[in-house]
Amino acid sequence: VRRRARAGLALSLLRVGDFDAARNQAEALVKEPSPQAALYSLYGDTLWAVGLFDEAEQAYDSALGLDGGDARAHNGRARSLLAHSRADEAMAEAGEAVTLAPRDAEFHHTAGVIHERQHRYDEAAAAFANYLNLLPDRDRSEKALWTRAEIRFLDSFKGRTPVEVVG
Repeated sequence: VRRRARAGLALSLLRVGDFDAARNQAEALVKEPSPQAALYSLYGDTLWAVGLFDEAEQAYDSALGLDGGDARAHNGRARSLLAHSRADEAMAEAGEAVTLAPRDAEFHHTAGVIHERQHRYDEAAAAFANYLNLLPDRDRSEKALWTRAEIRFLDSFKGRTPVEVVG
């Protein structure tokens, strides 16, 4: 029970932007005897948030080594691969994360970012719409307003060739 509570606290701290406190909580969890894959992937997310990208990748790999079906670890790997400009591999990892945990808004957002980077704006808009629909306060939050604006922007490319250079 204590582990679950501490993991929930770390995730909450991460979501409100207290990255150092989230990292401290997650780090304590992975130092306990026989940590689970989910704890390593959460730790990876906190490392990613404070800019320790190589360490985050190692944590995601550790999580996947323990449980190849850990959705958060696949999502983290997707972000890492995208940072290395390996968008196709990143999309495969993001797709796996969405398949494993379709109700997690964060994973849809990652897929949207990857689609956008690949200039696949229709797919990006759809992924962002899924993200928006899964937000708890999708009608009033700043995240929701930002996402709606992003979707409108991406929809403006319909019928146009992305990144087309005109004569």
